[in-house]
Amino acid sequence: MTIQYEGGYFLFNEPLVRGYGANGHTANDLSNLSEYAVEAVNHIQETPWKVNPFILDVLKQFMEAKEDLIIKNNSGESETILRVNPPLNPWHDPEEPTTKQLPKEVWEGMSREDKQQFKKRRAKALKRYEKRLGVYRATQRIYDAAVEMSEFEHFYFPHNMDFRTRIYPIPTDLNPQSNDLSKGLLEFARPTRLGKDGLFWMGFTVASHWGEDKLSPEARYQFALKMLEDGSIQKWVDEPTEHLGWLTADKPWQFLAAAYEWVWAHRLPEGPEAFLSYLPGNLDGSCNGAQHLSIMSRDLVGATATNCRAGLDRNDLYLEVADRVWKRVQKDAEEGLQVAIEWVPKLQNKSDRRKVVKRSVMTVPYGVTEYGVADFMIKDEHVSDSAENQWDSARYMRDLIMASIDETMEKGRELQRWFQACAVRCAEAGKPLVWDTPAGSKVTQAYRNVIQKRITGFATRFYIYEEQMDEEDDCEFYSRIGMNEKKMGTSAPPNVVHSCDASHLQITTCRMADAGIKDFSMIHDSFGCPFAYVGLMRDILRQTVVDMYGDGYLHEWKASVEWYSGLTMPEPPTLGDFDINEILSSEFFFS
Repeated sequence: MTIQYEGGYFLFNEPLVRGYGANGHTANDLSNLSEYAVEAVNHIQETPWKVNPFILDVLKQFMEAKEDLIIKNNSGESETILRVNPPLNPWHDPEEPTTKQLPKEVWEGMSREDKQQFKKRRAKALKRYEKRLGVYRATQRIYDAAVEMSEFEHFYFPHNMDFRTRIYPIPTDLNPQSNDLSKGLLEFARPTRLGKDGLFWMGFTVASHWGEDKLSPEARYQFALKMLEDGSIQKWVDEPTEHLGWLTADKPWQFLAAAYEWVWAHRLPEGPEAFLSYLPGNLDGSCNGAQHLSIMSRDLVGATATNCRAGLDRNDLYLEVADRVWKRVQKDAEEGLQVAIEWVPKLQNKSDRRKVVKRSVMTVPYGVTEYGVADFMIKDEHVSDSAENQWDSARYMRDLIMASIDETMEKGRELQRWFQACAVRCAEAGKPLVWDTPAGSKVTQAYRNVIQKRITGFATRFYIYEEQMDEEDDCEFYSRIGMNEKKMGTSAPPNVVHSCDASHLQITTCRMADAGIKDFSMIHDSFGCPFAYVGLMRDILRQTVVDMYGDGYLHEWKASVEWYSGLTMPEPPTLGDFDINEILSSEFFFS
């Protein structure tokens, strides 16, 4: 590795591309890393940040009060917005019966099925506790870091890339890609005058953080104006610890930060357009992985569902899949299928059935397996505890979701299978899958048969991996252990898509910098900059994706794989009828 690909801190260096060892992928070969990739990292990590004093002060008051912030969500369930106190360990909770040690005679008198159900309930209780404990600890770390960093007028977040060239901040917890609390605590160190465009996009952001992100940009701006007319938003800003309505926002901490600027901008004697803003305005992709697949394959149905087309109302891919699933469940239930009848209560409400399918739909473009989709149904507790057989119920829903996704993204799913076939062909020949991204970087996917042995000790268990012999060089070692064909195939579709969304971000960032924008808040499929420049950013990101795919990237991708592997790849799927130039006029492509 050369010194130009190291950096991050004064006292120690971090590699620009993460990864090491036999499965180091791109990190093992940095022979062609594009200027777009390197410059985008530099632009992003040169952005100065500071802690938002208003949000930190509000957070301090809640932390010192030692009371968790709990609200009722739209479903009537209790939701913890801020976990100030450590959760009660279920082993010490007198109200938690599932973790109690049952008397021997009671346990022995239980049936095998009852014992299994008892163990499942206990495991769920412990899992809930571990999740809550993790949230509590993360909150403490974020708060401590914010207090420490609030002493500085500005600071920076060094970044690097994974092997797909996706860009990440190196610091954990408090960073621009972290959770809502962390993002709410951060703001740009340099203010930018709003102007007319900036005022519009600030209002747009207020409504988006509140939860009205399905409205058109103009409707979101009008929604934010109505919040001012209503007067409640001023109370939340002036007395946020007394008037707690802001906690019901979809992203409460980011909403409160934006609301503070929105209110004070309109209190400015010179008028709101003269207000100096420190916050980023972000535009988010619409199920971005599915967008890239739909655009590359020219899938008209998929492009419509993911808001790539012009002149249409906003579509919701998650809801479209959910509605297809619901129709099938209703039909099966009417015919007396028991497993469908068990799902009916979970799917009757539109928002509930959207939640059931969302995680699966979101991850299918990134290569989730059918087993993984079924596992989501169990882990996310969508399957009813009263279901006769939870796995049968999960697999039933899995099959419906996958069939509905195939119908909605037919060309995109075909494209995923093609990427998989190319990767398997390389693996069968003992070669990695190597390709050029739209931004011009060389990416290597090399999942090798790393031999591992499990060692179990008194208190723990760990793995050791076979290393290369003293007389072996890297090539001989890699040739001896070979490629993991299954993992190469299943990993190729998500890795290719991730390299493409990374390219979109990199090229967009560089073009924004060329246009004079200096501050960036970039998160894979959520691009951000000062409010005054959000409109310009939207034009740039739309033009960028058209330029990336306009000349037929799939044939370029195939040619690069063949060049690096020396193999002949199958022909890419036939393209659909979507005209990608519609993206230039699509209101909801990123919104």
